Amino acid sequence: MLITISQYHRFLSKEKKKYAFVHNIIAILSAGFPGVQIELLSNDNSYAQHLPPGVSFVRIDIPRLLKPIAKGKFISDVRSIVKRKPPDLLISGAFATGLPIPEYMLVTDLQQTTSDELRKVNRWIVPSVYMQGLLVKRGMDAGSVIIARLLPGESYAPAAWEKRESLKQELTGGKEYFIVNAEDNSGKNIVNVLKAFSLFKKWQQSNMQLLLVNPEDTPKINALLQTYKYRDDIKVISSATEPELATFIKAAMAYICFPENDITGYSTAVALQCNVPAITYDTGAVQETGREAVLYADPGNSEDIAGKMIKLYKDEKLRSRLIRGSQERITGLKRENESIRFLT
Repeated sequence: MLITISQYHRFLSKEKKKYAFVHNIIAILSAGFPGVQIELLSNDNSYAQHLPPGVSFVRIDIPRLLKPIAKGKFISDVRSIVKRKPPDLLISGAFATGLPIPEYMLVTDLQQTTSDELRKVNRWIVPSVYMQGLLVKRGMDAGSVIIARLLPGESYAPAAWEKRESLKQELTGGKEYFIVNAEDNSGKNIVNVLKAFSLFKKWQQSNMQLLLVNPEDTPKINALLQTYKYRDDIKVISSATEPELATFIKAAMAYICFPENDITGYSTAVALQCNVPAITYDTGAVQETGREAVLYADPGNSEDIAGKMIKLYKDEKLRSRLIRGSQERITGLKRENESIRFLT
């Protein structure tokens, strides 16, 4: 049996969620269908990294001079490859071919996918029940939507106590810290987290630190911090790689994340998989991913955020419960993926 997966990468785009989703699907297929032949087609060599044994990678070359017609070139090349060697199943990661073969579509971003494009395939693979609902609103059949949870890569894993202490020593001189991934937070929400951290420091008088990772505009953040009372307790880290971010998260006391609208649940899954308590809010697929294993706060209310920070800082039983909950929840999400049967 041959399963072909195509995944287009837009020039200059950051698509870590699509990258993770493609690898999730490959892992599910490899585990669920022993002996299946999987072929991955992409214009981005990074998709070839960390592939399981037996998965072949075919690069579709798109010169930068062809950027204005890159989408058309990619679809044309995929169609040619598929016609020469028809697979038993084609899973399209961005654009459907419309060929007369069984074709599914990976959907992680509905802003980039039109309803006409969606209707060209037989079934859809999405990372959340929330996104399934969005497809149904567009007229797709709920029974034809496969839910495959979007989970982080292997670099997101719990750290043993010794490793955690070593990482803290490296990052903050051994002090406990909260971490904020600025890529998954709006500018307004980051300001509210800074206000919340001020309240936390005022109420607790602790040496707690705050790590702000990958802000969109580092000079602007640094300028803002010049007038911030607790600026010496904040560390701004720019351009952290994915493995570095995972390392920072696994040693944190808590992961703080207020995405605008997470329709995949990925922002919460990174904390769950590292077994680190998270402070987030109920938007999109966050609640169905985190359930009772995370704390929820109002991103527009700095006092509410600060209150959750204090709870985690003071209540060891709460931290232990959330850590256990994250272990159970991530195990449950992985089991959901293991039970998927794509070809039924």
